[in-house]
Amino acid sequence: MNSTVDIQAPTPRFTHDCERCRFLGDYEEYDLYVCARDGKIDTVIARYGSDGPEYMSGVIFAVLDPIKDRSPPLVESLKRATALGLVPRRGTQ
Repeated sequence: MNSTVDIQAPTPRFTHDCERCRFLGDYEEYDLYVCARDGKIDTVIARYGSDGPEYMSGVIFAVLDPIKDRSPPLVESLKRATALGLVPRRGTQ
């Protein structure tokens, strides 16, 4: 069984200025990233533009109530990050 993640976009569409973040591919109109250290996820990111504030982030927004609070791009970012074997850092959920 192959457990690798299929990254759909070979390169990001938008500029992202954090060297620690790992590009996870695209999802709809977003570039997805994970920021992790030592195999633990600090945050997940969904960027929708190249301007500094044009992104959303936060593991908490990927795990909140699925009806009203969750953000689908962040849910997808977290799903892809965990498929790579990364786990949320204690205190980020």
